[in-house]
Amino acid sequence: MKTIIRNVALLDARAVSEELAGEVERIENVAALLLSERAAGLLAGARLSNVASATTVPDGVGLMLQNGQTTLSAAPGEGRRFLLVNGELQIDPAMTPEQIRAQVAGGTVNGQVLGSASQAAALLETGVQVNGRMHAIPDGWQARRSKSPMTLAEAQALAGKSVYLCGRTLLEAGVPGALAAGGARLAGGKVLCYAGDAQDLGRVYAGDLSACTFVPDGAAVLRDLDVSARTAFRLRGSLYLTGDLTLREDVREEHLAGLQTLRVQGHALVPLSLMDALLARAQGEVDWVPYEGTLVVNDAQMALTPETLSQADGPVALYNGGALTVDAAIEPKALRERVTLLYNDGACIASAAAQAALRPVTVGGGVFSDPGEEVEEAADPADVRVLGNIATLTL
Repeated sequence: MKTIIRNVALLDARAVSEELAGEVERIENVAALLLSERAAGLLAGARLSNVASATTVPDGVGLMLQNGQTTLSAAPGEGRRFLLVNGELQIDPAMTPEQIRAQVAGGTVNGQVLGSASQAAALLETGVQVNGRMHAIPDGWQARRSKSPMTLAEAQALAGKSVYLCGRTLLEAGVPGALAAGGARLAGGKVLCYAGDAQDLGRVYAGDLSACTFVPDGAAVLRDLDVSARTAFRLRGSLYLTGDLTLREDVREEHLAGLQTLRVQGHALVPLSLMDALLARAQGEVDWVPYEGTLVVNDAQMALTPETLSQADGPVALYNGGALTVDAAIEPKALRERVTLLYNDGACIASAAAQAALRPVTVGGGVFSDPGEEVEEAADPADVRVLGNIATLTL
């Protein structure tokens, strides 16, 4: 009997038997496939489809498999380890470069690594591939992992310290001056600093000041802002957004009365009727995405059905930040007549006719796919065994 393995997040085939390997016909829809050198040879005849990663783990080494945040520490007597980390790998400050070279046998980190410069260099020497960001903290510096703004109280407590910023950090007003007064130094990170503190930042920041972002004095710094008429009180003063702005269709021009200035580093998805009022307040370049009608937002997974369209009175604008499936029951003519915008920042699954109807109003960097491309399990012959639909499978 032939075997098909499908829909598995992690498939550990390192110890697959010769008998089972001979039965495996296809491996498909797998996020991570682990193989030993022996297993790679036994499964060479299997057809791989939609396998995100296939990794051959060296024989005779252990596997450190972690999702999320984990710490790499010295482990005397446990032998060498092959790393597979999806998330954040922190290297224990007590772990020496010599211990890293002796105990790590390569691997992959999908995310970020935090360690001293000498630790980071040793990790790369072992063959570890980092798909993301490597924070090589200068030896003798302390890491600041918090993403919260740095306050005056914190700045005063850092007198005489050398601090490496591991992420985007806003320095509250007066913080660079307090750091300079205490003899502190900063490096790394993506620094946001108020314009009035620029000179003091130059005294403490051991990096490229042109890579820092200088915020207008008095502006409130936010990441993303999604506002409806009910929450329009947030539109006041000077706003600096490091992410995206979304204004719902019920926001009116009178709701902008308290908004003085606006800067948006990401895109601004806003009603077309508000463009003149927003342009009068905007500073710098903004990626404007004006829309008409009722805004329907999908951040995860959603099906666009005839009922969805019927609930909206008039035109519809779609924002897709996840997986959006267009129901085949919706006629392409209805899509052309009702949908004024598709901001596709994810995956839109639709028939060829539906795609043709939507493409003229589509913006964004997402993708289209045809539902006919999906594998139909019912089509498998009766003499085929299917293994899968599980998070982790060990053969």
